[in-house]
Amino acid sequence: MAWHHSAPHTSLALNMSKRSANILGSTLNAVGKKTKSMDEARKSDLAVSAMLGENQGPQSRGPKLPTHTSQAPDSAIAAFLLDMRDAIESQGFGATVEVELRLGKITSSATGQRFSASTPGDACVILHEQDMKSHGAKFVPGVKKEDYYGFHRKAMKLTMSDAYAKHDEHQNVSTFPGSKRVVEEVDLNTGQTLAPYQQVKQRLGTIDLFLPHCDYDCRVAISLEFAPTPVSLESLPAPEHRRGKKRVSAVGRDVRLDMTEVLEADVVMSYEVELELQPTMVKDWLNLPEDQSWKGAIGSAGVLWSTMSRHFMVQASQAYKQSWDVVDPDNTLRHAYQRHFDNPQKFPGTMPVGFARWHIPTVRDRDYFCSEKTDGVRYFLVAANNKVVLVDRSNLPFTAP
Repeated sequence: MAWHHSAPHTSLALNMSKRSANILGSTLNAVGKKTKSMDEARKSDLAVSAMLGENQGPQSRGPKLPTHTSQAPDSAIAAFLLDMRDAIESQGFGATVEVELRLGKITSSATGQRFSASTPGDACVILHEQDMKSHGAKFVPGVKKEDYYGFHRKAMKLTMSDAYAKHDEHQNVSTFPGSKRVVEEVDLNTGQTLAPYQQVKQRLGTIDLFLPHCDYDCRVAISLEFAPTPVSLESLPAPEHRRGKKRVSAVGRDVRLDMTEVLEADVVMSYEVELELQPTMVKDWLNLPEDQSWKGAIGSAGVLWSTMSRHFMVQASQAYKQSWDVVDPDNTLRHAYQRHFDNPQKFPGTMPVGFARWHIPTVRDRDYFCSEKTDGVRYFLVAANNKVVLVDRSNLPFTAP
């Protein structure tokens, strides 16, 4: 009797158990699908973030550029000059060769934001024209107003010495269809506009220097400027753009520093900072024989970069960490400095710059090494087989600035 009454309850319990299992399975399946969907959405968001940049606020940086390998900026500029020499000689007959460095920012064409570094730390990444295209990057010239006035003060301070002279000029520049540029100089004494002329320039090439640890990046350009041609504005259509330029320069023997305010309808639209090698220095380099050309290129690049880093962006003249495999694939540099020390695994360190009498026997018996201490870091300078690096206490190489 009890058996007949318990059978329905057992069947009901089994049915309820199956139903609960089905509900639980459906719930887990739904949760799994939702989790998978959320994971896919998260991956999609990460992909978009990587493409567009980490943050999209007004002060955020854009997508990342590879910065695991750096180059010495002055060496890269010198190599660029050497690469362009044939083009200059074949196309530049009768032209003035311009070598200029401009401050600006390397930005993403997709977001309009400045790129960020893929790895932390100081870096100088050289981007050629094909690199800029592959990264979807563009160079936007110009600096902030407050920075411009800081650069302006530094440039004008140079003119207080005999090495630099101050020079002012005002221009009106009109751009016509076909990229035709017509310039009207303004007489600073009378305010009168002088006869217009067509400016004929041909750009031969550019390289861009990405400096993520600095406020600005740099572009180095080589152009040919030909003799101006007188022109009548009445014979031309309406200009596409018309801008005023107020420029003040610190003009030195080898380089000039130009500070320019760009105006539209008397309103300042942008501030530009440029450094340009003097034509005489460029001409002296081009007149060197082929086997001496590299010396002139190194000297010209050194003047351009050292002037910029000394007076405008001191932090640009840093040592950039490298990989031994890149800079020393055959172990030449490592052997050059480790063979002088008892323990190859120990950082060479430095000896006192100002030594006492008891140091004399040491100097007689073995080499005496010194190193400048900069920013709290001691480097050991190593030169071998036309290569130069700095080595820190972790035995890692740095590109010498």
